[in-house]
Amino acid sequence: MLDDIVKEQVLEKYLNSGDFNGLPFNVLAEKFKTVREAKETIARLVKEGAIDIIYNTTNPHIKGFDFSKYQEQFLSELLNTPDDLKKEIIPCGNIKIEICNKYGSFCLYPTKRLLSEKVGYERKYLETPPFTKKLCFGECQLDLVYFRVDVLDRYIEDPRYYVSYDDYFGRIYFKEFSDEHPDDIYLKYFGLAYNITTGENLICALLCDLHKLNARHQYHFYSYMEESAPNIIPEENFFKNQILGEYAEEHSIFEAFLEEIKIINKMSNIICNANLFLKEFSDEDRKKLTDFHPFLKPTQKTFEYFCQTLDKLFSDNLDIKVILKLNELYGSQMQIDYKQNGEPNMGSIALLKLFLHTYFKPRSNEEMLKNIFNIWDKRSTGIRAIRSKASHHIRENHYDIQIFQTYQKTIREAYKSIRLIRLILSNHPDVKNTILKQNLKIPDWLFEGKIKTYFISPIDKTK
Repeated sequence: MLDDIVKEQVLEKYLNSGDFNGLPFNVLAEKFKTVREAKETIARLVKEGAIDIIYNTTNPHIKGFDFSKYQEQFLSELLNTPDDLKKEIIPCGNIKIEICNKYGSFCLYPTKRLLSEKVGYERKYLETPPFTKKLCFGECQLDLVYFRVDVLDRYIEDPRYYVSYDDYFGRIYFKEFSDEHPDDIYLKYFGLAYNITTGENLICALLCDLHKLNARHQYHFYSYMEESAPNIIPEENFFKNQILGEYAEEHSIFEAFLEEIKIINKMSNIICNANLFLKEFSDEDRKKLTDFHPFLKPTQKTFEYFCQTLDKLFSDNLDIKVILKLNELYGSQMQIDYKQNGEPNMGSIALLKLFLHTYFKPRSNEEMLKNIFNIWDKRSTGIRAIRSKASHHIRENHYDIQIFQTYQKTIREAYKSIRLIRLILSNHPDVKNTILKQNLKIPDWLFEGKIKTYFISPIDKTK
């Protein structure tokens, strides 16, 4: 009879707390004649497979992970703790908090078996939205759930939603938030994941965050869900950040691309007191670049948007007047055709290419200039060619997960291009001198190449 009462109390706490919390052992023990009797009861229920005990000095109040194989160890910790519930008074600002230090790290949870026996046939729980239902039946709060990237389309294409990206994770919320609105959503974090068999980018989210979505959004995400399997894993940095509380050492190639623009502008200012690129991009500006992140669909149309964004960041962003100013400083040796209005009869890429061909003569690595401009070439398969075809032709869209590899190759080549321009300008005597005096500093992570593309599968050894 006593065992049944304990089971009911643990179930009641877990299912009705709102966040599927555990029942603190010291709260339960206060209802027993002695602490030893409470411990003996819990020991029976743990060995029976009805109750799980969690011993966690960080946060025992949620079942973050599957601790089933640690039950014997946790039970031993509980049984060896002194049999008293003496509380300590801890000052916290202007108030004092009463805590039970000895048992504050122990909480009790119903096992999956007990939950299945008690609520497995109740309509209330069977009809619960899918991610809440998983918690109702004992899944762990910090389990990761995986989805195809196109689950985000509904939110990206509707201006009422705000979707932000930050390298390996993002957020979603509804701009017109109200307690009654059925379209309300706030997904605290979603992150990158990979299918290491296919090389496909996926997204993932913590079960506890998905549970907080309303039913409409839970069912939407559920319809795109990928079943967990050994070949599906979270992006390493997302896992470290969300589960281990660590920050990534690497920066994304997208951040690196925009950082190169800033540094090149500093260098061109040293040389000719003007910015080579018309616009630099802050963190806030970057959030507005909707096709400049690794959470992109593998479709032809989305890839073309991606190329258009890259072209706007590079070729449309080059200041022709500054290239002409640099030409004057170097002795006006460029052979430039001009229009009747006095403007150059060539675009920004062609003009920059002519400038580097005229004044930059590498002693080795003759392919360097090709590495700068091939990716932008308008006459082949470069970014400008893709942008031009997309702008002037009706093209059939298609879905192909191999496009993830095309994203990877394209952003790598685009970054290599802009990095080489920065390295060339760094050889200018005034720039060299400024760097030596430490008045111009290249960020350590950029200098050391701590950069990830985030399109690449972790098993790919070519990164």
